[in-house]
Amino acid sequence: MRSTTVYISGIILVSLIIIGCEGEAGLPGVNRLGDDLIAPIVELTMPAANQDIYGSTSLEAYIVDDGHIDSVRFIIDGQMDFGSETLLRTEYPWTVRWNEIDLIPGTHFIQALAWDNGGHTGSSAWVKVNKFSPDEAPGSETIRFFDLNSSDEIRWRLPDEFEQFTGYGTRFTINRPGKIVEIRAKLTTEEGWWGAVWTFEVRTSKNLRPDSLLYTVDQDGHKLSRNPEPGEPVNRSIKVSGGISVPDEFFILAMLSENQTEEGDTLSIISDGGYYRNWHGVVRENDVWREFTIGPVLSFNPKIQINIQYE
Repeated sequence: MRSTTVYISGIILVSLIIIGCEGEAGLPGVNRLGDDLIAPIVELTMPAANQDIYGSTSLEAYIVDDGHIDSVRFIIDGQMDFGSETLLRTEYPWTVRWNEIDLIPGTHFIQALAWDNGGHTGSSAWVKVNKFSPDEAPGSETIRFFDLNSSDEIRWRLPDEFEQFTGYGTRFTINRPGKIVEIRAKLTTEEGWWGAVWTFEVRTSKNLRPDSLLYTVDQDGHKLSRNPEPGEPVNRSIKVSGGISVPDEFFILAMLSENQTEEGDTLSIISDGGYYRNWHGVVRENDVWREFTIGPVLSFNPKIQINIQYE
């Protein structure tokens, strides 16, 4: 053992005691805390707050955890089980279809609970919904997963600066059989609309990823009804004659067309600022579609919306 005291200008700064040990190092310590240290962070993303429900509803949770999620359960008005249904998932994706036909009309509250392999439990905030009779369900609806009133906008180029992203899109969910009669998206170009050609696709969903193709259409920039300046955002509308029959979950995707003739940056899709946290945006990276977020807490919300005619 050796003691050392350091003096500068008569002032004692620090005193150190150094203990030296000879021989080989001992065994490494044992991690008794485990790898899962925090409770799951849970958000109920569907249904939306104050949503009207009529007979069948998708329940969906977005969960962040430092370990493995063992199970997720959806709670209706404080009840673990609702009638004959156990609204429980033990594997990803954390979504279930809830037949709430027997739920009495009025105001109800839904919550998601998650358990991880470290024994921790996380819970979402309660979300209020309004139950109506199926006979009161509207015949058509506009569905969007972005903040319509937000003034914040972000432009997402195709291809991006690193030629990494080649497509963007939104996952949609409906609660009864329907047809898409119109697709609307907010887009812009950096170099000019002339010669810009982009493609919209409608695809089924499998494990929250785009799957089988249902519909595709090209949009040609030089056929716009007016001639916007480069960089000026425009809302593009595609009206579908006869409609596109879609399942209860599907994707609307936007990308550069294979028929594109002009080189360079020819398409940007517009998103909101990401504060409306619904986690329905996707990106195609290296030819693989995946969920996409703007950092750890902001959602990627392309300004894509649809008009649905229910059957």
